[in-house]
Amino acid sequence: MEETKDVEHGDKVIARIDQWPTRHLNAEGTIVEILGKDGEPAVDIKSIIHQFKLPFEFNKNTIAEARDFQEPISPAEIGTRVDLRDELIITIDPEGAKDFDDAISLKKDKKGNWLLGVHIADVSYYVNEDSSIDKEARKRGTSVYLPGTVIPMLPEVLSNGICSLKEGEERLTKSIFFTYSEDGRLVNSEIKHTVINVKKRFTYNLATKILMESDEDDTDPITTLLLEAGKLAKLLYKIRMEEGALELNLPEINIKVGEDGKIDTIEKTTRDISHIIIEEFMIAANQATAMFMHQKNLPSVNRSHPEPEEDEMHDFAEFIFNFKNKRVDPFNKKNYRPS
Repeated sequence: MEETKDVEHGDKVIARIDQWPTRHLNAEGTIVEILGKDGEPAVDIKSIIHQFKLPFEFNKNTIAEARDFQEPISPAEIGTRVDLRDELIITIDPEGAKDFDDAISLKKDKKGNWLLGVHIADVSYYVNEDSSIDKEARKRGTSVYLPGTVIPMLPEVLSNGICSLKEGEERLTKSIFFTYSEDGRLVNSEIKHTVINVKKRFTYNLATKILMESDEDDTDPITTLLLEAGKLAKLLYKIRMEEGALELNLPEINIKVGEDGKIDTIEKTTRDISHIIIEEFMIAANQATAMFMHQKNLPSVNRSHPEPEEDEMHDFAEFIFNFKNKRVDPFNKKNYRPS
C-alpha cells in the first residue's frame, strides 16, 4: 500500500473506498496504487486495465504450470502425428503480429484439384482440462489487444512461444485438409493431428506485393503457392457470395505506437488479396470444424444470430427505397450484395 504523501498533483491513482459519501460527509478512501501522471500513455493503458478489471497478471499456479513445458517436441509425440515438417507451409499475418496461430499449405493433385491445408496451433496438447492454465484461460475468454500491448489469454511461454507457429521451428498443430475441384467446389475434408515446420513468414503487405508483381512464369515454389492461393480464395469468395453470404467490408484502423508509448501513426488498413486468402481459408476451416463437431455430437460454443424483427426489416426496406429509390425484398439476403 502506498502512502498518500507520495501522491502529486495530476497523478492518477487507484483508491479503496473506506467510507461512502452521505448527505453530511464526503467519501473517504485509501490510495492503494499510484498509476502515474494523468495523460501519459502508459498510465492510460493502466487505467483501462483497472477500469474494466482486466486480469493482467497470471496467478502463481498458472505460472508454475507454464514453466513445465519443454522444447523440443518429443520424438514419441511426433511419431503419433502426420509429419508435415518437409511440406511447404507459410504464415501470413499483420506486420506487428507477436504470435502466429495459423498457417497454410496448397498444391495440386494430378487431376487438377486443389489440396489445401489449414494448420492451427494445437494448444490443447499443452493445456489439460481443469488445469490452472485452462481455468485461467476460461476466465479470460480471449486475449485483449490495446495500442502497443496485449493482455494474453495464455502465458507468454505458450501464446508467444511453443504455440506460436514461428518460421523454422517445429510446432504441433491440428490440420484441416481440403480437396477442392478446379472450379472451387469442396470435394472432401478431413482433420488430423500434425507436426509442421513453417518455411516462410509473410506479412500481409509483403504477400500482396509478391502477388501484384509476380506472374505465372515465376518458378519459385513460394510465389507459386501464393498465386494459387489467390486464385482459390477468389473462387471460394465468389461461391460464398452466390450462396447468400453478406459481406461487411468495414474499414479497419491500425494504431502504431512508438517506443515512448505515444501514437506514431494511425493508418487505415486496406483489405487486399492477401487478407482475402486468409479470411477465406479460415472460414473454410471453421465450417469444416463445425461440421465435424456436429457429426460427432461434440459440445461446442457458437454464436446465435436470431432472425431480426419483421417490422425492423420493413423499416430497413423503406429506408433503402428513400435512399436509392429502389424497392427490395428485405428477407432476401442476395439483395444486400453490392451491385
